[in-house]
Amino acid sequence: MHSLNPLIKQITAINTSGRIALCGYFLTGYTSPKKFYSLIKSLDAIDIFEFGIPTDDPFLDGPDISRAHDHVTENIGLNAETALPLLGGLQDIPQPRFVMTYAKEGRELDGFLRLCLLNGIQGVLAPDVPVDEAKNVALIASSMNIAYIGFIHDGMGAEETAKIATLCDIIYLKVSCGKTGQKGELSAETIKRLQDRITELRTINNQLLIGAGIGIQTPEQIQTLAALDINMVVVGTSLMNTITAGVASLQEYTRSLYDATVRPRRFSESPVRQSLLVTI
Repeated sequence: MHSLNPLIKQITAINTSGRIALCGYFLTGYTSPKKFYSLIKSLDAIDIFEFGIPTDDPFLDGPDISRAHDHVTENIGLNAETALPLLGGLQDIPQPRFVMTYAKEGRELDGFLRLCLLNGIQGVLAPDVPVDEAKNVALIASSMNIAYIGFIHDGMGAEETAKIATLCDIIYLKVSCGKTGQKGELSAETIKRLQDRITELRTINNQLLIGAGIGIQTPEQIQTLAALDINMVVVGTSLMNTITAGVASLQEYTRSLYDATVRPRRFSESPVRQSLLVTI
């Protein structure tokens, strides 16, 4: 783990303070570059930013974020080559940030990771990168002190999960089935599934930082996740949809999410944490 990486340092410090980190997803340049800059700089309740790299085929995203991709690629002309320098204009914000991209954009743009480094990006997530290719990406990212973020979902078997967990600094654990945008129901069955997966990941690599996202929209959901042994929660579509309501509404919404990130007082004595301490 890159102990000097600002993204990892921020998540670790927040966990030490008794919270899970709140990560907010925003598509780079949406709804316009000027409004995007102003919006991001106004959101002090967000601990970590995840910036989507525009693409003409966001096949893992639901209709809301897909429409945002269509807007910035077709109406503004943004792509990976122009989005990264745009993000470079945010190097003065206090929050660490990582990018979410698709394998096609990374392969087509020469020196993608180098451009991330030059533009103040501290982590990279590419959920559709094959495991064999991810090994090389993780190695290059490590040499640049860029955190490599792996994507884990229910369809992955034990062998693939182990490979990804071994390669990564941070795991993005998918909470809900399907694409982004739907509200995830945190039923007892879902919580049990998440607990089992978290225990599996910790057993493979006890240095991992684990974030959970997709389907997370409410403070109540975040309160539930804060009782699990995760380090960060990611909220995306509902933040993007709140943009149209104005900055004040978005600030109020993000503050309600932030307030829900406090861990339960007895978290350190919970069954999940106790079992993990035995494993470690």
